[in-house]
Amino acid sequence: MLEGEVRVKRSGDTEWQSAQRGMQLSINDKIRTQRGGFATIEFQRGGQLHMQPESLVAVTDLRLDAHTQARRSTFTLEAGQVEAELDAITHKDAEFRIRTPSAEASVIRREVAFQ
Repeated sequence: MLEGEVRVKRSGDTEWQSAQRGMQLSINDKIRTQRGGFATIEFQRGGQLHMQPESLVAVTDLRLDAHTQARRSTFTLEAGQVEAELDAITHKDAEFRIRTPSAEASVIRREVAFQ
């Protein structure tokens, strides 16, 4: 879901572009919501990361362990506020993390909010 002005800067690019619904994100991509803008990042296996206005999030890690099939996702909140709503993490080696410059939250339940 996108509402208002939401921008994406792809890994290796110097310019920001307008975000589009259904856009796939990769490691080191950045997403920015402007004043009055909201974005929801939807995960392939269920769950969402909701970005509030004036937020900046970097995709730090997106991995699928080929051996164990455990998914590992890490996002870095550089500014603003996010809320994550996750489906139950069923694989014992799966990880979902949100980092800030001063803290890190690892999620093993269903919801977390960070600002």
